[in-house]
Amino acid sequence: RACDLAVYSTSPLGTCAMGDDPRSSATDPRGRVHGVGGLYVADASLVPACQVALGATVAALALGVAEGIAEDLGADGA
Repeated sequence: RACDLAVYSTSPLGTCAMGDDPRSSATDPRGRVHGVGGLYVADASLVPACQVALGATVAALALGVAEGIAEDLGADGA
């Protein structure tokens, strides 16, 4: 019966928390993985889990991380 069905879902949201402290976060606020040079995270795993549509938020985070990568690489945007 449908009412006997238990449904469980997981999400990658929040699995790479952003923050300044490597003890409580996987990346810094620019998406750079603590302690691993040249490795960035730019996806939904930066966002804490929630119940709202996050497409625009994830796109904005990815753009911010991409701009930080360009700065780190010395790109001038031209």
